[in-house]
Amino acid sequence: MPLYRILWYSESDAAEWRLRPYAGDSTTYSIHFDDAATTHVKLSGFLRRSRLVSLLVQIYKEINAPFGELSENTLKVSTFAITSDSAGDLTYTALENVISSWTAERDALTSEIKSMLEAAEFNGQPIDEDQATRIIREGQDLLGRADACANHLDKCTSY
Repeated sequence: MPLYRILWYSESDAAEWRLRPYAGDSTTYSIHFDDAATTHVKLSGFLRRSRLVSLLVQIYKEINAPFGELSENTLKVSTFAITSDSAGDLTYTALENVISSWTAERDALTSEIKSMLEAAEFNGQPIDEDQATRIIREGQDLLGRADACANHLDKCTSY
């Protein structure tokens, strides 16, 4: 059982979480996340979880933001695809298929993140560290592949 449950989450910048302990102390703690680190709270066990939550929120923002890294790289690849002049539009078709696979991956990851955070917030379910770590790793992998593709457009169909 986690030490804290999430009471409130700010969607506006994914920057603030309000937390309340499950047992004992009835104090509500406000935790503010920024790019550098999390605000420290009383229990060191929670610090690990708060960093994990911060990383989940960060990867969610990076893969889902309309002007984020993934969106920018997708735009680069799509523009290259549209302007390509390969026979039978092979380059266009291949690159648009790559973008479609990224979109499907992004949608699956963001859905998992939202479900995990909502379950923690509304149902008191603990955040599974292994699942959260896997999601973060897969999100970083998606960002890395999109970046590699956007920076090597001639070889992009293999990403």
